[in-house]
Amino acid sequence: MLVLSVAVAPLCFLAPAEEISLDRLAALEPGALIHGRLVVRDSNVVIDGRGATLIGPGEERNPDSLAEAGIGIEAEGVSNVVLRNLKVKGFATGLQAVGCESWVIEGCDFSDNYHNPQFGWGEMPDRGGIVLVQCRDLVLRGNRATKVHADAYRGFASPNLAPLATAGTVVSLSLIHI
Repeated sequence: MLVLSVAVAPLCFLAPAEEISLDRLAALEPGALIHGRLVVRDSNVVIDGRGATLIGPGEERNPDSLAEAGIGIEAEGVSNVVLRNLKVKGFATGLQAVGCESWVIEGCDFSDNYHNPQFGWGEMPDRGGIVLVQCRDLVLRGNRATKVHADAYRGFASPNLAPLATAGTVVSLSLIHI
C-alpha cells in the first residue's frame, strides 16, 4: 500500500491532526467537508479530493480573518504530484508550492480565500488562490480561483527568462522565447 505522507496540519486553534494515507484520502466521500489543511511531504503521489472541500478558519467577506488563516495546501521541494478535484477555501492562500516540479493541478477550486481590494499592489505578501514559487514543469488545467487577492500578480514571470507576456490594460507577447 502506498502511503501518502500528507498531513492534515493543525490550524491556529486546532489540536494537531493525524497524518492520513492515500487510501483514506481517496476514500473521501464526494462533497466531504474537512476543517483543516494539507501539507504534502512526499513526491510521487496522486491526491484526488473527489469533490471534497478543505475549509480554513477564515470567514468569507472578513479580510482580517482570512489574512491570518494560513495555507490550505502547502508543499516544498516535492515532485511528481497530481492534485485534482479539490476545493480549498477560507485561507490566506489556497495552494502554495515552493521549489516543486512536475505537478499536475486539475479540476480544483481555490476560490473564497484572501481577498481585500482595499490593499494596493505590493502592500501584502503573495496570497490568494494559488502561489507557486520557483516551480517548474507544471500543468494547470480546469482550475478556478475567484474572489481572491491578486496583489503583484506575476503570472508570466520566470527567474530564468524575460517575460513571455505581460498582463494589464495592454497585453504584449514576446515571440523570442516561443
